[in-house]
Amino acid sequence: MSIPFATETTTIRLAAGQTHALVLHGAACIRVHQGLVWLTVEQGGADVWLSAGRSFDIQGRGLAVLEAAHGAAEFDLQMQPGWGRRLLRWLRGPGRPPVASSTSSATPPSCGETVRVSRLLPHGLIRWF
Repeated sequence: MSIPFATETTTIRLAAGQTHALVLHGAACIRVHQGLVWLTVEQGGADVWLSAGRSFDIQGRGLAVLEAAHGAAEFDLQMQPGWGRRLLRWLRGPGRPPVASSTSSATPPSCGETVRVSRLLPHGLIRWF
């Protein structure tokens, strides 16, 4: 079984007055590239206006509604790493270098690439699973 550890980014385009509802299952970041976006978040009751070049971090879960105001809007929705990223940081420990990719080069996994858990854990820990 493979677990994706990379964050996922989706670009969303809305026409003037069009809305987009999202059910969030964790933290996310909204980055506006064009236009003006009105963001309403269910938990915490946040109402935020974001213009081009601005971003907003949404913490937690719940419903988020985005609306393009005063013309079309384009923004990125980036889901923030959840428990998988925190587990990876914990396994590495303080001051340890990142785990190398299984490919021939020593570069970390790229966005969208999956990493097998068996490659992330020390060999002694595998016996416990």
